[in-house]
Amino acid sequence: MEKNMDTVITEYMVSRYHELHKQSKQIEKEMNELKNSFHCYFDQAVGREGRGELEFPRYKLQRQVRKAESYQVQSTIELLEKMNLTDCIEIVRRPHDEKIKSAITLGFLEPTDLEECIIRKITAAIVVKEK
Repeated sequence: MEKNMDTVITEYMVSRYHELHKQSKQIEKEMNELKNSFHCYFDQAVGREGRGELEFPRYKLQRQVRKAESYQVQSTIELLEKMNLTDCIEIVRRPHDEKIKSAITLGFLEPTDLEECIIRKITAAIVVKEK
């Protein structure tokens, strides 16, 4: 982002941001309450996992259902090992943060040794508080 020192921040801008932020929280809360009502309706009409649709003159309300499956890690690995299907087990190699910190503490590594390997993420946030 390019720095522009000509930007002026006014109290009105901060106030407006603060008000909009409060409104967004209220809107989000009301939307969640409405969504919960819609889910309750569809749970009763078509079941907890059922897709549904309700039509009005100007709107159509739909509940879409997405399903995802995954394997329980430990029990699946144990079963695959018993069945001699270790090719179906993925081995993930990644740096072990705690052991690296221990190696630095014990003097096996210098903090600068891995400096070029570090990924730093910086996130900026705007917060406005009423006085």
